[in-house]
Amino acid sequence: MTSATYWKFTTAVTPAEIEQALPKKLRCRVLEKSSRGLIVLDDFHWHIWQSGGLLTADPQQGLLNLSIAKEIPTVPYSPENRFWWQLPSGALSDHLRELLDLHAFVPKAECRLISEPLAIINSDEKIVTRVKLLTLNGENLPSSTFAEISPLRGYGDDYTVTLQALSLLSSVEVESFDLRTLLLAGGLHIDPPDEKDSFLLNPAEPAEAAICKMAKRMLVTARQYEQGIVEDIDTEFVHQYRVNIRKSRSLISLFKKTLSSERLQALKTELKVLGSRTNDLRDLDVFLLDEDYYREMLPAELQTGMTQVFTRIKRRRTMALKKVVASLQDDAYQAEVDHLFELFDTEPDWLSKQSQMPIQQLVAKKVLAQYQRICANGDIIDEQTPDEAVHDLRIECKKLRYLLELFSELFGKKKVKQLIRHLKGLQDNLGRFNDFSVQREFLSGLGIGKTISAEQLASINGLTAVLFNKQLHERSLVVANIDKFTAPGVRDEFQQIFALSDEESS
Repeated sequence: MTSATYWKFTTAVTPAEIEQALPKKLRCRVLEKSSRGLIVLDDFHWHIWQSGGLLTADPQQGLLNLSIAKEIPTVPYSPENRFWWQLPSGALSDHLRELLDLHAFVPKAECRLISEPLAIINSDEKIVTRVKLLTLNGENLPSSTFAEISPLRGYGDDYTVTLQALSLLSSVEVESFDLRTLLLAGGLHIDPPDEKDSFLLNPAEPAEAAICKMAKRMLVTARQYEQGIVEDIDTEFVHQYRVNIRKSRSLISLFKKTLSSERLQALKTELKVLGSRTNDLRDLDVFLLDEDYYREMLPAELQTGMTQVFTRIKRRRTMALKKVVASLQDDAYQAEVDHLFELFDTEPDWLSKQSQMPIQQLVAKKVLAQYQRICANGDIIDEQTPDEAVHDLRIECKKLRYLLELFSELFGKKKVKQLIRHLKGLQDNLGRFNDFSVQREFLSGLGIGKTISAEQLASINGLTAVLFNKQLHERSLVVANIDKFTAPGVRDEFQQIFALSDEESS
């Protein structure tokens, strides 16, 4: 027997219009029309959609549904729940954790799905073909209708006649359809932020022009997160805003000799001001995100004090957020950003030899020099080396990481990715070492003041001691991780990728 076929109508279609298109010997009967409201949910980056899934909420039934390759049970839905950890434990929250991590899922579109099962009936009142109409209506979505046409055994001719009738109603046959297809046909706009990992660099492009173009692009990317910060959707908006500002600023510093002293100083100063406004907010966010982690470190008798500490931190975060939001909405902020774009768009000065060098050639030299600096600094670090030298090494590793990530397209992304893997082991170690130091300093600040309760002070001192021991552990791993990253095999890989031939560098 012929299997079902699927059709898309270019305009909304009603059962009455289908019946009118049928020959007189056939009629169309609506069996049981139903409709339900749907809210399409995703994060700012559309991670769920881009993975091939679809997260929807049915506000009437109060259910949350995740459609992916395998069936996942629905869970209760409440508009207040925006993170995977606010949902009941199970397959749905596990999948969202993998897809979203710290990102919130928020409404992207609201619509109504109308289902109309139809029976095509002959003059003997026998059902000869089944039609299922699905229509999607939304406030900002134009109406779209699809149909599933299913033949019944022994009525092949009537099925063919039904298909011919549908062809008169501005319909086209499609392979199949699902809710994602309906949403796209209805005009759902998938608009993830522009975070391409390629700057479309020309290897021969003069360095000054390339650096300004890249730094400007990262500032544009940072600005995409401003509204999410204002709305306080999730902490990743502040984080990604800062990451892009920091990368732009680091790029300018790494290639400072390509710019005039006036433009360099202006860019460094203004980018620093831009990033510094969110320092307090981000520090508080990081500490709050790790609340469960910190609590697990402490015994039961110190939990009351820890609760008081986190209550204070949450109050401070509320105030810090208000300051950041006020600054983002201030006309002075817009003027600062406009001036930065003017600086980036200024015609190159070509004042130095480096400003005119092909970007690939200059980057290759800088990468090798930076790697050699890390090797040299790492060679003198042992168990007795002061912590300041370890912190300095972390900064040098971060510079190398930026060079590798920002310019991977010029040297083969797969090759560079392997180098980043080598670097990541050392960087993670140095990062944790630094984080424990920062966290201890943060806690030290919380322990100052006349109104600090004895319970709070005890919890702060207890957590500080635990973090100190963890920092010592990370410090003990540094030498071994330096040795791995500066091993002869890794040195050879850097040389093979970045030691350009005379032809390439000319």
